[in-house]
Amino acid sequence: MYGLATAPPAGASYAIATVEPVEDTPPATKVIAYSQLPPAAQASFDGAQQDRTVVAVYESEDPEAVRSILAHRYVRKDGKDFQYSVIHGDNTYPRSHTVLVLTLSGLSGLVLVSYGLEKRDGLRLSS
Repeated sequence: MYGLATAPPAGASYAIATVEPVEDTPPATKVIAYSQLPPAAQASFDGAQQDRTVVAVYESEDPEAVRSILAHRYVRKDGKDFQYSVIHGDNTYPRSHTVLVLTLSGLSGLVLVSYGLEKRDGLRLSS
């Protein structure tokens, strides 16, 4: 869980977004046994399968889990095949994004201070 004091790891992340059972046997080259998935990939699969929770796997922290997710499209678990979809995120922000956020934060603060002064002291900014 991430809070105000921490941030998610930088770089690309992947997550299994949906898991659906399949009736037909998928191509063997696209199937991986659940037991062969690294723990982070298992957590992402389980989250999507059980309650549609998206559990991100960060490439910088577990490249093997990311490779296993991207190299296959089906997981065989308890004798059943499941097809999954993958979503991609990129936790790197361009400098322009940072400048925009800081500018908007500063302007918001200025508006709040002005409003507070007006309410407290009856001061009005000239219009």
